[in-house]
Amino acid sequence: MRTLLLVSLLLASCGNSLVDHLGVTTAQTSCPTESVDACGTTCAQCPVAPENGTAECLNHACSYRCSAPYLKCEEGCCLASAVAAGGDTSCALLQGAVRCWGAQLGSNALTSPAPVQIGGLASVSALAVGRRHACAITAGSVRCWGDNEVGQLGQQTPASSAIPLDAVAGVSGAIALALGDRHSCARTGSGVVCWGANELGQLGDGTQAPRTGVIHVAGTSDATAIAAGLAHTCAVLGGGVSCWGAGGSGQIGNGSMNAAEPSPAAVKFSSGSPVASAVAAGHNHSCALLSSSLACWGQAGFGQLGDGSTSDRDQARQVSLSNPTAIAAGRAHSCAVGGGAQDVWCWGANDSGQLGTGDNVAQPLPFEILLSQVNSLSSGADHVCALQSSGAILCWGRNDKGQTGSGSPSASVLTPTAVSGR
Repeated sequence: MRTLLLVSLLLASCGNSLVDHLGVTTAQTSCPTESVDACGTTCAQCPVAPENGTAECLNHACSYRCSAPYLKCEEGCCLASAVAAGGDTSCALLQGAVRCWGAQLGSNALTSPAPVQIGGLASVSALAVGRRHACAITAGSVRCWGDNEVGQLGQQTPASSAIPLDAVAGVSGAIALALGDRHSCARTGSGVVCWGANELGQLGDGTQAPRTGVIHVAGTSDATAIAAGLAHTCAVLGGGVSCWGAGGSGQIGNGSMNAAEPSPAAVKFSSGSPVASAVAAGHNHSCALLSSSLACWGQAGFGQLGDGSTSDRDQARQVSLSNPTAIAAGRAHSCAVGGGAQDVWCWGANDSGQLGTGDNVAQPLPFEILLSQVNSLSSGADHVCALQSSGAILCWGRNDKGQTGSGSPSASVLTPTAVSGR
């Protein structure tokens, strides 16, 4: 009699609603009755999963998995509208909320191989990820979380928090974000503003002095796009491209390799003055999306400039790829969307499978991978994530922190793999 009573109580513990244990990654195919929160021997007592989802048991509790390409959101299973990657972290925008995976809170000690919701955020319109911090735009204001040792969160008191901090003072009307190693920038209606580390002039205020608050980058009122590398920043200004910050590998693109360029310097192109629409910044190289082509400059030791050479370039050189529509750059690799079917091409370092070619062979020229219908790309240090027109997110590359979202950490993921819907 006691055994029957205990089983009845355990079965009732499921209640009538789903329990979403997002931080747990050990799946159970059944729910043992000896567990204090068991839901039945076959999960039959679990409630019905939401639309586009399947009920399952996680750690002896009722949960559900979303069917690809859907990911979990407040309303059940949703399609992503944006993806952002940086360092060992990836994030997605789902109906105004943010979910991240990998080193998802800006610290190597806090990781998840499946998407975890970031609390304290709603009505998010854009997001970006740096090496160990992230920021999001909500109603024109910017909120950041993660490491803050030099003020990259926009807070004057060093702090690290899993919950987005107060809005960054001095930033309003934010439209887009770009985050580097330890600095952050936003594009607003009046130009580019930056905050955080400035030892190489990456804030663009003409100095290399530490800055505890937000500064406005002079001459950027007509900025239409921004990007941040390890310690340099670039912006599209009136169709041209200007960069500032670290320049020792030629990543500023102004014809010099000065260690630091603390003010915006115009990028020089090897062929005329093409009109740029977007810019991407890797650790020490940069690329620009042009009207019918793309060009890269800076460090080239692994072929990340895509021109077949491994010699650093202090001016932009054209990459042989037709009809490019999107560009992303990582530690020593680059990827772009091009071709008639929105195909993905990658080049550069491939030690962690970040080119998505199925092997670890570096490529000094664009190499087409098996992925099409892609709207946008974003790259971390050694991994890449793509958002398809269907709303699906696929990632590949280094995965020791779970940054590809495959559901379990591994050394690397060599081909595009759908992010886990758990």
